[in-house]
Amino acid sequence: MFLVAILNLEKSSNEAYLEKRTKELEELYRKDALTGLWNRYRIEEFLHLELERLKRDHMPFGVLFIDIDDFKIINDTHGHLEGDRILCELSELILHNVREIDVAGRRGGEEFIIISSNTNQDNIRVIANKLLSEVRKNDFGLPEKVTISIGGTIGQHDDTELSIINKADQALYESKYCGKNTASFEFTKPR
Repeated sequence: MFLVAILNLEKSSNEAYLEKRTKELEELYRKDALTGLWNRYRIEEFLHLELERLKRDHMPFGVLFIDIDDFKIINDTHGHLEGDRILCELSELILHNVREIDVAGRRGGEEFIIISSNTNQDNIRVIANKLLSEVRKNDFGLPEKVTISIGGTIGQHDDTELSIINKADQALYESKYCGKNTASFEFTKPR
C-alpha cells in the first residue's frame, strides 16, 4: 500500500511537471523570444479570428504595421545589443499605448503589428497618431532620434489574411516614401 502511494505521488508530480513544461513550450511557440510580444505565427491566428468575427458578427477591426525607421543604421552604429534594447523598449511603449482588447506582435526584424478589435477608420488613426507621438517624446538613450513609420488599414468582408497584410504593407511603404516618421492608411470602401 505504501509503495502504491509513493508511485501515485511520483506520477502526480511527473504529470504536474509535464503540464508546466507544456505551458512553457506553448509560450515559446507563441511569443517572440526577445520582446515577449506575440510572434508572427500567433498574430496570424489572431488575424484569422478577427476575419471570422468580421464576417460572422460584422465586427470591424484594423491592422497597423509599425517599422522602426533606419533601424539598420542603429544596429550598424551602436551594435546589435543596442538594437535589441530599442526593440524591447518600443515593444513596451506599444503595449502601454494600445487598448486591452488590441493584440500587439512582432512580425520580425524591426517590424511590429497591432490588430485592433472593434475599431473603425477614425479610431485606427487615433491609435497610430498616439503611437507616433509617444515614440517622438520617448528618449531611447541614443544621440539620434528613434522614429517609426506606420501603415494601417481596416478589414473588409471580402478581405483575406493576405489582402489585409498587403494593404497595411502598402500603407507602410507610403509612409516610408513620404519621408518616414508618419502614418499612412489604405482604406477601401466596403463592397
